Amino acid sequence: AIIGKPLITKLIGGNSLKSAVFAVGFENFFSITWQIVLLPILLLLVGENVLFNNTLFKIILIIFFVIILGILSYKYKWFLPKIIELKKYIPGRLKRKLSKAGLTEELANDFLSNMPSYFSNKRLIFFLGLLTVTQALLLPLFIGLSLMFFNLQMSYFNMFAVYWISYVLGRFSFLPSGLGIKDVTMGGLL
Repeated sequence: AIIGKPLITKLIGGNSLKSAVFAVGFENFFSITWQIVLLPILLLLVGENVLFNNTLFKIILIIFFVIILGILSYKYKWFLPKIIELKKYIPGRLKRKLSKAGLTEELANDFLSNMPSYFSNKRLIFFLGLLTVTQALLLPLFIGLSLMFFNLQMSYFNMFAVYWISYVLGRFSFLPSGLGIKDVTMGGLL
């Protein structure tokens, strides 16, 4: 995604590769950030549902999730340098392939130095957050639609947990589109 989407944007839209990389990089950074927080919360909620099935505990976990996201959004100036430090762990072979595609170290440094300006745009963050919440709430309904064809029913909480646990695990596999990780995880959870 970080290479393909910018190249397509350059070829079809005529935008510069640099601006396309910035846009795709920011979108990926934003979505991975909330998914890193969401996965342990979902796993806790699923485990809590199996062990205790306590509504108050679920509400507390969701509030905890919202507070962590709020802190990450508010303290981005502290959080971003920690992420930037991770770039030293990118293998040399991958760095060479990225530079051949036009994604050089200078471009990455430009992106990382401009990242705080993206986070300081509160309007952008608000609309991106609203879009993310809408997507997060509606996408699990597709599992319910699929199950309806087989006369099966599942609670919304279970659809939400199955969809997002499988999606996030597939995303963190770093394989293109999860390459079966999402499917196997979803099948196992269903």
